[in-house]
Amino acid sequence: MAKIRLTDYLNKKKKKEEVLFESDEDILRRAMDRMEADQFIVSPAYRIENYRQAEKLVMQIPDDARAKELKEQFDLGRQKAEQEKKAADLKAAHLHFEEAATEDEFRKVEKESAALGEYEDAQQLCARAKEQADAFARKTNRKRITHLAAVLIVAAAVVLLFSSGLMGYAAAKLEGMAGVYVSARNRFMKMGDFLDAREQAEYYNQKYLKQRELEEKTVLGDAQVGDTVDFGEFTWVVLEKEDTQLQLILKTIDRKDIFGPRAFAEDPEEAFWSECSLREYLNTEALSAFAPAEQEAMVLMEHAPSANRKYGTQGGPAAQDKIRIPDSAEAARYKKEKLFTTPGADVWLSTPGHEEGTAAFLTKDGRLMDYGNDAADDSLSVLAMIRVDYSKLGQ
Repeated sequence: MAKIRLTDYLNKKKKKEEVLFESDEDILRRAMDRMEADQFIVSPAYRIENYRQAEKLVMQIPDDARAKELKEQFDLGRQKAEQEKKAADLKAAHLHFEEAATEDEFRKVEKESAALGEYEDAQQLCARAKEQADAFARKTNRKRITHLAAVLIVAAAVVLLFSSGLMGYAAAKLEGMAGVYVSARNRFMKMGDFLDAREQAEYYNQKYLKQRELEEKTVLGDAQVGDTVDFGEFTWVVLEKEDTQLQLILKTIDRKDIFGPRAFAEDPEEAFWSECSLREYLNTEALSAFAPAEQEAMVLMEHAPSANRKYGTQGGPAAQDKIRIPDSAEAARYKKEKLFTTPGADVWLSTPGHEEGTAAFLTKDGRLMDYGNDAADDSLSVLAMIRVDYSKLGQ
């Protein structure tokens, strides 16, 4: 039976012309055209809509045997496209989780994964995203409360001690009593030799370090592979976790801090990791940037850098370090596992380059350069790695 095409009917009615009818054959042909076009549609979402439109066409002729057969094919195609869309959405949610660094970004992942219901590990991802977002929210609230308390305390101190030379001292003391240890420490440090300001600065510095140590123990104990954590003054990504020990790698490179640009080896003949000046610096001067308790929790790592397979240079003997850098094999593995993507700056690797006096490196966009660079070049940064036993914190 011929059918009236709604769009033709409305157009013709406006123009007061004769209404066009569409035959069953025309409807089937248009439905088949949609099925043939579907194979060229990449996006699952567009394919789902394409199948739905095709189903609407054949539902206009429900008594036609060919239409029934086509509807079954469309149903199957749409179901397959819906599964592909779920897989793509879940993959995107996982990627967004790996890249998330704020509460809003984790909330977005939570919403994305919740929309997938019980599909594969969507519920677990949703729970992890919610946990991370809630942790950010708690941290933000604590900071707000702390800052508000500090503001109120300082305001009270200003009112009470405005006319007194002890105003700054009292304000710093009140901040320390309120638990705002960093601000109290910094205030006392600026006072120099005024009264016992130096002793007060050291006292509140120790208070702050102990507070930081306890927070680190909790965070590291709850962390899983792929999570972002704070340890010392730096942010890290968890590469491995075994019992109470975690292998960490620096998340971002700040060219002005202790892991900024530095030569791999000042002497080309000492361009092996076990002998280089970079290794000595990391395990002395850079190590001292961590609190004593944090240094005690950092596990001594024994590691022999991988050889350069492309150019046949050997990695050299094993060395024991509390801070080291990855070799080319580790960099390739961790990048493949998506535990880190791009360092943001050119960074050294402990694997030698193409010849003596060179070392391999990663570019800022994550490309492995086996040919290497002159070890004396001081423009490359440090992608630090540490291993921490959180059970030793808070003792």
